[in-house]
Amino acid sequence: MAVEIIPAILEKDFSEIKKKILQVENYVFWVQIDVVDGIFAPNTTWNNPKDLAEVKSFLRFEIDLMIAEPEKHIDEWITSGASRIFFHAEAAKNPEYIINSAREADIEIGMSINPSTPIDVLYDFVPQIDAVLFLGVEPGFQGQVFHDEVIDKIKAMRSKFPELPIEVDGGAKIGIVRKLAQAGATRVIVGNAIFGQGALAIHKNIDDLVHDTHQD
Repeated sequence: MAVEIIPAILEKDFSEIKKKILQVENYVFWVQIDVVDGIFAPNTTWNNPKDLAEVKSFLRFEIDLMIAEPEKHIDEWITSGASRIFFHAEAAKNPEYIINSAREADIEIGMSINPSTPIDVLYDFVPQIDAVLFLGVEPGFQGQVFHDEVIDKIKAMRSKFPELPIEVDGGAKIGIVRKLAQAGATRVIVGNAIFGQGALAIHKNIDDLVHDTHQD
């Protein structure tokens, strides 16, 4: 199964988000923008869907809503221009409303879980959603160390749902990306290992990560 590398952008200032979009748009098809509200996770990032609607790019945007009660905000994100939205199973009080709202707008919708959350909370929703996302680190910050126990969760999810798109976000780098691919991940979200060495290294970093997914 092919594995796609998707750059992750986590910034407080939208000007930094736009800069990173420009840095990767010639090398990928998607980028993920992380939104953290300071309630669900101990950080606060950019969180204004109207800004995104003004961005001119051929890239497709995936939003990971690391926010409390995402059902209160899903409508404004649906109109932001995002093509795919993830919300956290731990944070949603009305997941059906979120899923149905995205479906009506013809936007892909997925559910995310933290490293410590059992995967069975996702089972009942799989027929209704487009993908699942496993966080490989605690939500809120880039540059953390990957939680190895997530590998077994990916394997179990892949075994139970052979066709389900599985994304993994957090702590991914050369070597870990290979393990994620072997476990059954279909998309790996990468932040620090793409952007952490400066703009001149971005293209090479993406190429190296893609190559890592093809290693046995």
